[in-house]
Amino acid sequence: MKTFNTKCFTLILARLLSTVCFSSTLNAATLKPVVADLKGKVTGYSTSGAETILAKKSPISLGSTVKTDKSAAALIVIAPGQSIYLEELTSVQLIKSETNVADKLNSGVASLISGTVQCHVEHPDNVKQSMELEVPGGSLKAKGTIWNCNVDSTTHQMTVSVASGIVQVSYLNNSFDLAPGMVMTAVYDSDMTSISEVTVVNLLDGTATTYTPNGPPTTKKATIAQLNAAKSEFNALLAKADNLQGEEKSSLEKLLAKINKVLTENSIGALALSGGGGGGSRPNERLGQATTVKQQGINVSPEAP
Repeated sequence: MKTFNTKCFTLILARLLSTVCFSSTLNAATLKPVVADLKGKVTGYSTSGAETILAKKSPISLGSTVKTDKSAAALIVIAPGQSIYLEELTSVQLIKSETNVADKLNSGVASLISGTVQCHVEHPDNVKQSMELEVPGGSLKAKGTIWNCNVDSTTHQMTVSVASGIVQVSYLNNSFDLAPGMVMTAVYDSDMTSISEVTVVNLLDGTATTYTPNGPPTTKKATIAQLNAAKSEFNALLAKADNLQGEEKSSLEKLLAKINKVLTENSIGALALSGGGGGGSRPNERLGQATTVKQQGINVSPEAP
């Protein structure tokens, strides 16, 4: 997975409400995801193949695929408190958006076809969140987190970087958690349908764990090359997180202090919250100064029937 660098320009958003269709289950509402903000050309494709140029506040029918052009970006609210940021040349299908008042549960599911996304899950008081990102050969499920995911069909790899919360990874017969400070790289076969190997570098202790379809995982001291690659991925994530405030920012700063201790011990330059840690993050057209719904001050909630 790749991540993002900064080009700042100001965008001011109004508060948004998603279009809602209530399901047959009492207290459960099926929602339509909504475009909170965008830059450049962003196109929606319905399940029938109909093409629509999206704009801010555009509702998106479930099952539709959203694609960003070169130098374009989009911030989409999948479900209340759940947002996904699409970088340029990214394709995502929106599968589920639901809120259940009785269970106090918001659920969102999207499928990353190609490109790079950042996911952000907020946790209002007494509300449970379930956000899942399907990827080729498996799925990623977040328990309230900030994380990055990139699927590259050219290199046949996927990368995931976690800055906050836990991301549950499932593929083939393997299942494990990615915690803050971990960077995962998955290697696909030539047609991007199955994963042959997964390596997780833990920047907090300098180890690398390898998972294969057969056999138990193995953990060893990470090589300098692995640490540098993981640092680069994490640095790209930081470039999108430098506007966090309050507790989220404080937690990330503490995480960076621990990571930098390991990097310094291995004679590798430190990371910085501004994204200026020298990790070689990839170019990205940034969507204003805020890339999460919380930063934008947007509220998406179901309307009364």
